[in-house]
Amino acid sequence: MKEKIKAEVEKLVGLKLQYVGRASNLFWIGFGDMIQGTKGDKTLLFIYLSLFN
Repeated sequence: MKEKIKAEVEKLVGLKLQYVGRASNLFWIGFGDMIQGTKGDKTLLFIYLSLFN
């Protein structure tokens, strides 16, 4: 199990840290490049990888 966790965390090494946020007991981190996408008629920016707890 430890090796599997280590392998997954290593995917984050070298990715650009975009943002960190916190609200009450929720914490999130965004890694990687920003990706432009659409939702309906709006253009939005999304992050490549987000981690939440």
